Amino acid sequence: STNTVDRFLQYVQIDTQSDEKNENCPSTESQRVLADRLAGELKELGLEDAAVDANGYCLATLKGNCDGVIGFMAHVDTAPAYSGKDVKPQIHDNYDGKPIMLKDDVVIDPVDDRYRPTRPDGETAALPLFIVRGRVPKS
Repeated sequence: STNTVDRFLQYVQIDTQSDEKNENCPSTESQRVLADRLAGELKELGLEDAAVDANGYCLATLKGNCDGVIGFMAHVDTAPAYSGKDVKPQIHDNYDGKPIMLKDDVVIDPVDDRYRPTRPDGETAALPLFIVRGRVPKS
């Protein structure tokens, strides 16, 4: 069985870069492929009504044990300015908020404390950090 992290790592490697010249929704076939994959996996998890509509939206119902409905939404495209091709995700277990050196001398440095993960007691939390990086266009 595939766990959540494995699924995420597979999803982010699908090139879903938007095509701003295409007025259709979704704007690329790969976005539809990801939506269809998500619907299939939701069905495998028991969400029997999972489906993708004509606009590429993946919808499903997870029945609860109380009144009310909660909706979860996310988009499956990558901004047109950034390529979704050749994405190589990385996981940094127990990320403590300190700078991380990536390839090509790229550093992720959350110098502003607002971006440091914290626990309810205010202490810095050690969390897993997912870094998804493809090719970034030069300005």
